[in-house]
Amino acid sequence: MEPLFREDGAIWAMRREVLDSSERLGARLGYVLMDKESSFTVHDIYDFWLAEKLVRLPRIVFRVDGGAELGMGHVYRSLAIADALCSISSADAQFLMSADHPEGVKRVSGAGYTVRLLSHGGVDAIVEAIQEYSPNIVINDRPFLEKDYLEALARLGASTVNLVDTLEDIEKPAEITSMIIATMRVDQLELEDYYGGPEYAILRESFAGAAKPVRADARQVVISFGGSDPQGLTLKVLRALDALDSLDKTKSELGVKAILGPAFSYGQELRELLPKLHYQPILLKNVEHMAEILSEADLVFCAGGMTVYEIAALGVPGIVMCQNAREVRRMEHFSRSGSVEHLGLGTEVEEKRITQAAEALLANETRRRAMSESGGKLVDARGAQRVAEVVKNAVPRGPAAGGQRR
Repeated sequence: MEPLFREDGAIWAMRREVLDSSERLGARLGYVLMDKESSFTVHDIYDFWLAEKLVRLPRIVFRVDGGAELGMGHVYRSLAIADALCSISSADAQFLMSADHPEGVKRVSGAGYTVRLLSHGGVDAIVEAIQEYSPNIVINDRPFLEKDYLEALARLGASTVNLVDTLEDIEKPAEITSMIIATMRVDQLELEDYYGGPEYAILRESFAGAAKPVRADARQVVISFGGSDPQGLTLKVLRALDALDSLDKTKSELGVKAILGPAFSYGQELRELLPKLHYQPILLKNVEHMAEILSEADLVFCAGGMTVYEIAALGVPGIVMCQNAREVRRMEHFSRSGSVEHLGLGTEVEEKRITQAAEALLANETRRRAMSESGGKLVDARGAQRVAEVVKNAVPRGPAAGGQRR
């Protein structure tokens, strides 16, 4: 069905000679298409009251994707921010996502948020879709943000907030003046509207206050390589744990839980591996209470994404196996805090080394306790609330300053 439009009288532009003619608008007509909110007209005191409410209601659009190839970390992070924003304001939040990554779309829509799908992801198409929503704030949570995209956003007149792990995720960050929030701070760069450090690690509310004491007898291991585990590292760790020397003595006492994300694509390989193991791991899917599961662990195997911040907040020691070179660079820096042991790029780590690292940590209560204390000092699980306050305060500032410095 063809769309219908109504003249709202908000904008009139014509030549002087049209006013002197008998024609109302002239022979040649054009139009400016406006969204419903922008074309709202005040006729009486009730319309004025409604208009005042609408003006104060922040409209926020999240540009994010997640799936088998991208992982789900960005989706979980954006959802945590959206939940935090809705808890402290009456924000109207929508998500703009690619139809090529259905796993992320399903997760966001399942959380109750409106999702608009992009059939193709060129800069012009994305900016046009954002413009149609007419947001006050655009929140980008993408693996990498190109300069031309951010400059195009700046011309829309909405404040722009970029959620990244490090400044490495933005093309030429020193030339962009839109807001940047990073979990790893780079102190040598001085940028306007830059918030960085582990205190801005965006975790779900359930991670606050969920830490438990370190046990002397460590038997519980959790494996969690994100929503997709593109390198199949879950299988590698399961095989490595099967070779633990202590396993022969305590087969029934070692508890292993493997969390499989919604985009996990190694189901067939996993089914073939399970009968070969000398222990039976518990497989968990569609996990809703991640904090509860991780807090019960004595040791967590994970990649170099948000899970390292989650276990730090819970005081649970971790062994990190990265999924790509960018994660390796980040974890080389993060691991200096002492909350995790970094083994490097997961595809290059030998199973024997994984076995040795797990056995050493499980047997060393003193080291695990030190790692737990380091993690607790580093992350307090209030990052989502801090970021939500920063985003909320961005609304009244008006259009973002984004784009190239002048």
